[in-house]
Amino acid sequence: MFKYLGILILWFWGVNFAQEIPPGETCELVVQEGQTMLVGEVPVDTLFHYFPSWDSLYQAYQPDSSVVNQLKQLRERYEIVCFFGTWCSDSREGVPSFLKALHQARNPNLRLRLLALDRKKDDPIHLGPLNRIERVPTFVIFKNGKEIGRMVEVPLVNFEADFLELVHEQNN
Repeated sequence: MFKYLGILILWFWGVNFAQEIPPGETCELVVQEGQTMLVGEVPVDTLFHYFPSWDSLYQAYQPDSSVVNQLKQLRERYEIVCFFGTWCSDSREGVPSFLKALHQARNPNLRLRLLALDRKKDDPIHLGPLNRIERVPTFVIFKNGKEIGRMVEVPLVNFEADFLELVHEQNN
C-alpha cells in the first residue's frame, strides 16, 4: 500500500514512474474476455515460454546489420520501457523484432524492460494508466531518468531504426 502511495506522490512531483518499478516485479498469467495473457513485468524467457509464437518471430527476424552496428556504438545510457499486450497483433509484430535487434547489439547501455498490459491497458501496479498508455506497443525512452520520447504502436521504419532516429534527434 505504501509503495503505491509513494509512486503517486512521486508522480505529482514529476518523477517518471518507469524508474519506480521495483526490481523483480513479477508477471501474472490471467484470462480476460476468454483470452490468456500476461500482465506485469515480463522476463523475455517467460514471454517466450507462454507465447512460443513470439519466440518463433524473434528467431525468424533478421535485423539490419547497419542498424545493429549503430545500436552497438551508443555510449549514453537509455532505459526503454516497452508497454505491450500479449493479446495485441501490433505488439506481436513489433516487440520480438526490437528485442532481437537489441540482443544482437549486446550494448549494456541499452536497458529494456517489458511491461505487459491487459486489454484495458492496465497492469497489477497500474503503470499503464499512470504513464498514459493508450495504444500498444508503446516504447517509452528515458535518458538520465527523464523521458525523451515515445514510439507508439506502428513504427515509421521499424522500432530499432525509429529508436536510433529518436536518440540522434535528442543529441543534436
